[in-house]
Amino acid sequence: MTFPLDKDMGLSQTGMKIDVGGKPVYVAFSLARAESVVTATGGRWIADVHGGRFNGDAREAPILYEIPRPIRRLELDRPLMLGDLEIRNLAVRVSDMGNSQGIPDGAAPDQDLDEIVVTGDSKRKVPTQRLYIGLDTIGHCASLTHDFKAGTVTLMCPKQPSAAATG
Repeated sequence: MTFPLDKDMGLSQTGMKIDVGGKPVYVAFSLARAESVVTATGGRWIADVHGGRFNGDAREAPILYEIPRPIRRLELDRPLMLGDLEIRNLAVRVSDMGNSQGIPDGAAPDQDLDEIVVTGDSKRKVPTQRLYIGLDTIGHCASLTHDFKAGTVTLMCPKQPSAAATG
């Protein structure tokens, strides 16, 4: 799978940009973490688009520079895909410069078909949202190659094992 390289995150976190409900989330690969982690606002966007809710309590996890930050596991009704790969074990930073408020907690509620939801856009600039994809998603891949001259990032992966097989 080859994706266009997006250098907006800088060379140390180079990856690509994905569209989540019309909003950009910058993606980088982490060979140092098992689970994938997204910033708070990015987690809210993913939850809104993919039917997500928190599952479990907040816990501390090392983020950049090994500084522990609170995260919570995000369970999705519809998988978040990167090409043919399902992004697994997604956690949301619940305390950063964004806002994870509004992500439902616990089991999926019965939907009220008469419910009307109204949303609005703020005029302030939203900080860049980042998603770091961990080894639970890419650990079975044979290679990850950044080609700066061609402007691409390529993952060479066999078919992804089922989520049940990986635990």
